[in-house]
Amino acid sequence: MIVMKFGGTSVGDRNRVDHVAQLINRESEPLVVVVSAMGKTTDRLFEAANLAELGMWSECEEIVSNLEQFHLEATDEHEAQATVRRLLSELTSILQGIYLLREQTERSRALVASFGERMSVQILASHLRQLGRSAVAIDAREFVVTNDDYGDAKVLLDETFNKTLEHLNPLIERGVTLVVTGFIGSSTQGITSALGRGGSDYSASLLGS
Repeated sequence: MIVMKFGGTSVGDRNRVDHVAQLINRESEPLVVVVSAMGKTTDRLFEAANLAELGMWSECEEIVSNLEQFHLEATDEHEAQATVRRLLSELTSILQGIYLLREQTERSRALVASFGERMSVQILASHLRQLGRSAVAIDAREFVVTNDDYGDAKVLLDETFNKTLEHLNPLIERGVTLVVTGFIGSSTQGITSALGRGGSDYSASLLGS
């Protein structure tokens, strides 16, 4: 089995995502692919949260609109586009909460940041399917278990290894290419957490192990 990881620059736009999909499709062995958010998406998400906290809602909405256009243009698959729209609707609700409270916490920032990876896996998986490969987007929050230091979380290794085997091995045995979110996990209470800068590299190392 091979574990591959692609950072934000590698999936920085539609052309780069297509190139990554071509590279992945050359491999015949079972694959797990870990992906970061596309381009500068994470920075833009944090910017939107900061603007919401400052009460600058129209500027915040503009960032979300730009992110929607950017991600929708990166795929032609209707299913992936519908998922992107649903995720951004969820993001907008969270940002509205920050706007109303005029406050963000490490917990809310980790949740906001998670949308970049959650959208990018949908887009890359759609490109692989268009190449005829069986591929599915996977949210690592289902099996990467962390403590409750949400912004720079520490992974609980035993729980993570057990859940990873439970969630991923059946799909791998069926020959499905797994496109997994880097950078994010969830606490033992199921709350979204972030692994900090370079977290996608760590995610790939965990899955390889």
